[in-house]
Amino acid sequence: MIEMPEYAKEGLQETHGKWVKYDQGSDPKPLVKSLEGHPLEWCTAGIDTARTQLEGGDFYVYYSLGKDDEPESPSIPRLAIRMEGDRIAEPPRGIAPDQHLDPFIAPVLEAKLKEFGPEGEAFKKRAHDMEKLTELEAKTEIKTELTKQELLFLYETDGQIEGFGHHKDPRIKELRDKRDIREDMCVIFECQPNQIAFGKEQIKPGIVAYIGEWTPEVLNLLPENVKYIYEKFPDQKVFLRTIETNPEIKNAKDAENVLESEGFRVSEYVEKHLLEKVAFSKEKQKYEVVSFSVKALGFSEGAKLKDIFARAKEFGLELCPAELGVQLRLQYKDQPNNEWLRVAMEPILASDGLLNVVSLSRRESELWLGSDGGGPGGVWDAGDRFVFVRSRK
Repeated sequence: MIEMPEYAKEGLQETHGKWVKYDQGSDPKPLVKSLEGHPLEWCTAGIDTARTQLEGGDFYVYYSLGKDDEPESPSIPRLAIRMEGDRIAEPPRGIAPDQHLDPFIAPVLEAKLKEFGPEGEAFKKRAHDMEKLTELEAKTEIKTELTKQELLFLYETDGQIEGFGHHKDPRIKELRDKRDIREDMCVIFECQPNQIAFGKEQIKPGIVAYIGEWTPEVLNLLPENVKYIYEKFPDQKVFLRTIETNPEIKNAKDAENVLESEGFRVSEYVEKHLLEKVAFSKEKQKYEVVSFSVKALGFSEGAKLKDIFARAKEFGLELCPAELGVQLRLQYKDQPNNEWLRVAMEPILASDGLLNVVSLSRRESELWLGSDGGGPGGVWDAGDRFVFVRSRK
């Protein structure tokens, strides 16, 4: 990789510059030439890729001032926004590893995104998250204590830190690795060290947090006042919550309208074959719902659906009414990325003659309502997770 002073930390602090728009259908050579000699991971630096991308839409690059540049002619590529027609085709890219933003450029991007209306709004949180992460990085360097709110952000307990690269910003792990996680837990949970149980053998009255193996046995052992439950902190928070159904959702059309208006994605199969088969109660109902893996229910080699459901019943767990799939999707907005939950329910005989259960997933920033096969012959893997209703009888 080419060493350039402008890409050293001191050089990156120079953010003055300008945006240049390369019009859709234009010659890709000026764009490619402007990127030559710079240590970038952008595939746009290749002439064939640049040509293809410009055929699909405009391309914006932000250049900051290099040490020998005139003020009107900045030359250091820092940001890229690729359009597909009139929409932003993918998250804007920066020059840090994995195409994340460098530590100083987020305000420039945030200002630019305002020009794209709703399209830009979708990426504003990412830019804001990158600014906050840079602030924590600076505070850590000078050994300044982090506040509870800053720790909540760093450990992603209130939501995921979203960046612009293909993977998570590596600074998150780097900053966490420099900290004493048990001390931070006490700040986050607002408790004393002896109020955190690490494993079921430490469960006792007065604990406010549990971190360890998650099984129905553990659920039944936990005191009522335990507020924080993780299989592993902070990455594996237990799904356990109380929800109330929205009685205004009376039929499949209502469900589709609400899901669409709130930005959720619904699979074509669910829309075409399942929703019309879901019965909605039309009354407000309250449920405590909890998720367990197939392994946690005692099947280390996987199991069929009927056996999974029978075992859950032995532990005092009940199947969910079908409408909970829609209601959960609407209320589970903080679902972690790449998590996939199936709703434990009587399989629906879809209009194409196949049995299905409803699923909830998050892929990148998109929250999906989907489905999985619920036929009698299928075997579910030990790691698959189902959502049940917790019985209070």
